[in-house]
Amino acid sequence: MTVNGAKRPSRPNLFVVGMPRSGTTALSSYLQSHPDVFMAPKELQYFGADLVTQAATRDPRGIAAAEGHRASLGLDSYLASFEGTQGRRYRCDSSVGYLYSTEAAQEIRAFAPDARILAHFRNPVDMLYSMHSLLSMVGLATTPEFETALEEPYWWGAAAFGVRWRFSPRTLVHYAEHLGRFFDAFGRDRVHVVLFDDFTADPSASYAGVLDFLGLEPDERREFPIINANRRPRSSTLHRALHGSGPARRLARAVVADPARRRAIGRRLSELNRRSEPRRALDPSLRRHLEEEFAPEVQRLGALLGRDLTTSWATPTVTPGKVSGGRS
Repeated sequence: MTVNGAKRPSRPNLFVVGMPRSGTTALSSYLQSHPDVFMAPKELQYFGADLVTQAATRDPRGIAAAEGHRASLGLDSYLASFEGTQGRRYRCDSSVGYLYSTEAAQEIRAFAPDARILAHFRNPVDMLYSMHSLLSMVGLATTPEFETALEEPYWWGAAAFGVRWRFSPRTLVHYAEHLGRFFDAFGRDRVHVVLFDDFTADPSASYAGVLDFLGLEPDERREFPIINANRRPRSSTLHRALHGSGPARRLARAVVADPARRRAIGRRLSELNRRSEPRRALDPSLRRHLEEEFAPEVQRLGALLGRDLTTSWATPTVTPGKVSGGRS
């Protein structure tokens, strides 16, 4: 399409939002293969001005990163992520920060009023535990102990751009509040909720439900591989060298001057140093304590969705010493 002789850039009209470690990456991967869906690089995180403000005001390391992200991405660069997609019915931005942001829903509504939203949720205890495991893996966890980490802010963000936002664990699980902002902005008929339990129990049916919500014909997908399984470092020494701030980091800067190239090499080495490994089951007493703490939030989300999440997200029966696997 052209406007006054100039090609009009395509805008996204589908947004995958949701809690981290709740299936957004897997669904984005599956949708990417559908002929009517174009998936932009994950975690563009263009919307949510309040998250940038949080980074800039709470951590001096976040100021340049957050402002640099806005300046380097910008509207033109953001739209460039969707170039050449005019033939696709949906152009999708998948960024987990949008759901947590207090401003993203209205920003997206003003930018793309006809957009559709896919919102993901997971048992809050499992989501936070999985999130801490991943942050420990990539060197962003404030402490290796999960219970202690709950008292500290988490960092999350657009890794491709080197940008991070601050998340408080206990406000992160205010699910009904987060979802309510998107219901208010778009109406319930334009928001489809995906629950992690449903998604992992029967990914084919969950995926079919998403396609039905989008009004798309089924594609040829028959396999639903696990995406973002729990991972651990093969070498703790290499892991500390890649994510620490000691002599290894100074040596890397001396050998590879270009920051972008240095980050690319670091990401590649990090990937090579990871192996999939089931996560150990959470201590039963801590799980029960957190379930009791988060019970009101679970009840509020259940009431909003008309589902009994209190029962379905109750403590599973786990044999002592058993490990928990899953998609994330």
